[in-house]
Amino acid sequence: GVKDSTDAIQMALYRCSLNGGGTVWMPAGKYRITSSIIIPAFVTLRGDWQDPDTGNSYGTIILADVESTYADDATGLFYIGGSAGVMGLTVYYPNQSIDDIKPYPYTFYVKGQGDGYMLQSIVNCTVINGYKGIGACVGESTAHEMMTVENFKGTFLAHGAAAYNQADVGTWKNVTISNKYWANAGAGLKRADSRKLDAYTRKNAIGLILGDLEWTEFGNVKVDNCRIGIHIVKGKRIEFAGSLCDVDIRSCDYGIRIDSMDTRWGMVLARSSITASVTAIHNGTEGQVRMTDVKASGTVGQVLADTTGLSGVKAEYSRTPAKPTAKLYVVEMSETDKTGIK
Repeated sequence: GVKDSTDAIQMALYRCSLNGGGTVWMPAGKYRITSSIIIPAFVTLRGDWQDPDTGNSYGTIILADVESTYADDATGLFYIGGSAGVMGLTVYYPNQSIDDIKPYPYTFYVKGQGDGYMLQSIVNCTVINGYKGIGACVGESTAHEMMTVENFKGTFLAHGAAAYNQADVGTWKNVTISNKYWANAGAGLKRADSRKLDAYTRKNAIGLILGDLEWTEFGNVKVDNCRIGIHIVKGKRIEFAGSLCDVDIRSCDYGIRIDSMDTRWGMVLARSSITASVTAIHNGTEGQVRMTDVKASGTVGQVLADTTGLSGVKAEYSRTPAKPTAKLYVVEMSETDKTGIK
């Protein structure tokens, strides 16, 4: 956590890529980085993650000692290629302060296209005091496909995620946007005053910004203390067509604000609870929101409400990828082994 680990991490990722892909394993500890890191296609950067809802020692901690900037929206701390991912990382910005808010690029960014087009993964990751969390095809006219976000948790001062131009089904599961992660930070990381934090995010933050995502599925999503919980906005190529199940939005001005959707299909909201001080669900489009087993403090716009209970429908949200074995082995192959000749 003292020396700059940026070049060492980047070199390990490149060497892994040049050898055909694989996983770069970072054991528990603090790693200071000072600039962006590229995760090439077919490579995963993996740490030893502790779920912040079960403890706050965290495991593998990235200290993002990077420049604060109002850079364009196509930048990030970690760039994730196709069939590549980050797993098991907890990210903290040591220069961020609730008394002096600084802007930063996205913590995780997906550019899409080329060898970065599809199957990116962001799994078991926490961002303690982020400005912008996940970005996908935000600042350019590129596309991506089948991105997976699972067990992603954090506090964000601007927004937890913004995603556009997904060509086919993505999966977002177990996503929590909450101020509790910075307010209750551990492992020697400086906490934010919860009252100041709530006041700022309630005025400025958005949980998720969703653009033209095609058939993307969201499950077990929690957002609190934002100005807008989920904001569905105009896409770049098509419009939003997705389904949301087990969504819990509370202490926001607007729960779900829908400014655009694919009116041919509409969207689905099931077994969810939306409470907001202004409007729970605002639909400003001609498309319809099909709601089933949803508790809302108020609705506006085109909504089809079905009171059918879904308590008997079980969804599996507890799966957690297994950690690697405690022992890692490096096997040197002989020339005869490489050719397959014994």
